[in-house]
Amino acid sequence: MELLGHRPLGFMLSILLLCACDNGTQVEQRRSISQTNTDSRNETVDATANGTGTDPTFGTVDPDFRPEDPNTFPRKPGVSFPAVNFTVEGVPSGPSDRYNYTLPVKADSSISHYAYKVDSAQTCDKTGGYTVGEAKNPITMSLDKMPMGPLYLCVIAFHFPTRQWQDMTKALSFNWEKIVFKRTFDSYYEFVDTGCKNNARVTAKLTIEGEGGSYVWQQLSIPGCRSDPTSYTDLMSLIKVSETTMEGAWHEGATVAGWFKFTWTNPERTSFKGSWGYGAPGVKTEGVWNTIDN
Repeated sequence: MELLGHRPLGFMLSILLLCACDNGTQVEQRRSISQTNTDSRNETVDATANGTGTDPTFGTVDPDFRPEDPNTFPRKPGVSFPAVNFTVEGVPSGPSDRYNYTLPVKADSSISHYAYKVDSAQTCDKTGGYTVGEAKNPITMSLDKMPMGPLYLCVIAFHFPTRQWQDMTKALSFNWEKIVFKRTFDSYYEFVDTGCKNNARVTAKLTIEGEGGSYVWQQLSIPGCRSDPTSYTDLMSLIKVSETTMEGAWHEGATVAGWFKFTWTNPERTSFKGSWGYGAPGVKTEGVWNTIDN
């Protein structure tokens, strides 16, 4: 019986070699499964490239990811840019005296970035001048240094799943006309008349055009204070207009005498409240300067 229970050394080595072969087969099978999964992911991305699928990695993009310079416009041969939603909202049309814009971008989730440029001519299909931004952020433009006249905004999209920029010839194109800021205001300013120790009021009709202007003023009659019915005209200069304020210098004759700063009180920028003073801007406020609103 002991001989029957005994296994020769050669038989045991055969068993060990067989087990080793089985384990090797299992390891190789695991490697094959892993490679198969990787290929499956690639197929999904390729399907998206043909416009028939969704990139499963989108939404988990490295926050530091930034596509290549769109001015070189790298394209994938044989891959068409997909038809997806992509537009820009709030772009002006016709004449506009606003020079600063924040324009929301509305795009399909597969659009990760955009590139835009503003030019005084239609150059959307020309390389150069494009600036890259993330699609989740609006386009922010400051046009203060752009010349008056026609302006063109060109915008292209970056499709993340296929890693390609939209063709320049297919760019979104918008155009409008930049015009000089020009307004006329009925206003008044006040100061303390030391002679009668009371607030004196002066009416001032302002005419503003670009960085210059003028104002026609006349002091109102106040009991106990000096009165002068004469109308005078003086200049305004160094005017800067933004979406929220207008500021600059006022003159006495040809001489710069002081400063003013107004804050707009309506979206049309036809009404304001503000202050003024002598000398350097903001050093000392002498009184209010507001529009006369009916």
